Amino acid sequence: MNILIIGKSKIGDGVGVHGLVLDTNRIVNLLPHSGAVHKVTTSFNIGQIWDMETAEQKELQPPHLDEVRIKKAALIGQQDHLADFLQERVQPWRGGPHLLFDRHVRFTQAGFGSVTRAGGIPRSSSGFWIPDQYLEYRNFKGAISYLYVSAAGLYYLPYVGLETPHPVLKAGTLLHVTLSRWTPTQDEKVPERCYLQLAGWVGG
Repeated sequence: MNILIIGKSKIGDGVGVHGLVLDTNRIVNLLPHSGAVHKVTTSFNIGQIWDMETAEQKELQPPHLDEVRIKKAALIGQQDHLADFLQERVQPWRGGPHLLFDRHVRFTQAGFGSVTRAGGIPRSSSGFWIPDQYLEYRNFKGAISYLYVSAAGLYYLPYVGLETPHPVLKAGTLLHVTLSRWTPTQDEKVPERCYLQLAGWVGG
């Protein structure tokens, strides 16, 4: 199948890679032939089109139902107008961050978002968002986030992308957002959760 590379993000010492299956417009998390993450030297780059043979993963935990393992891959092309192409193929969330992931994201008083089993699990762990307000770059002791400000409050999205951060992401920019894997909290009484993250942007 032909798969367009639509996103790359930091996962520990490695890299996560997301693609769009061109026949079905399904967004998939592309796992390497072995292991859970790609090396930082991976040949997969955003905008490339690859002919891939993949295998579905077994025993997946929602919302991470989009994982497939790469068995074979050959580079066959490049999509140079990625933002326009994606908006014809995917259905981005439009508006504020409370709309993301089927409205299942819950935000703390500090403004960080996550998904819990009690709050409902969305259908996917990756998607696109067109915000109605701009987002500002923030760096707190090396922890990079983007801040969305609204009348309802402040919302922070930790940045896990590989591109050099922009000072401002304009309203209307096509953003790639993801949910982390299930992560235990420091308090045993607080259930594990998937954290909302900003993986990158297209154009803008």
